[in-house]
Amino acid sequence: MADPKTRLIKAMRTLCESKDVEKIAVGEIVELAGVSRQTFYKYYQDKYELALAVYMADVYRRADTAFLQNRSFREMVRVILLAVKESPRLYQSLFRNQHSQNSFMKQWHDFSVEHDINTIGRANVTPSMRMVIDGFITGTDKIFADWVLGGMKEDVDEILDIFVRLMPIEIRPYML
Repeated sequence: MADPKTRLIKAMRTLCESKDVEKIAVGEIVELAGVSRQTFYKYYQDKYELALAVYMADVYRRADTAFLQNRSFREMVRVILLAVKESPRLYQSLFRNQHSQNSFMKQWHDFSVEHDINTIGRANVTPSMRMVIDGFITGTDKIFADWVLGGMKEDVDEILDIFVRLMPIEIRPYML
């Protein structure tokens, strides 16, 4: 039998395939995973942090592998977009509620900002550059969520081109 974290991720993924994350209760997750609430809270602060773990397990590791293979920003983002496109219902569930204070989108945004800061190198990131990164991620979050919720009809390369065009000049040397 898989470890508790893996079972929780699998349970959340399964539940998100049939209903929105906002309608999933921690009780449902732990029941399906066969773990206690105490075990859930040992690993995750809330269901949104677990939802980010689903994303990490499903998508980000593929992009991280591409990054470690010295692939370009474009190739990494393409890997992410294609992976998300493989599971439309899952990602529509995760992206549907964009405006609540505590949501998958908030977790995802914060993770994306930190990832870009780490990619650029913390020593290179001034407070004003951090604001630029946050603004860039906010814009791409909106485009990405609209694409997912709209049924992912646009070609992956179209979305990717928009992300590249939106990238501020301050971070281009580090990202492209």
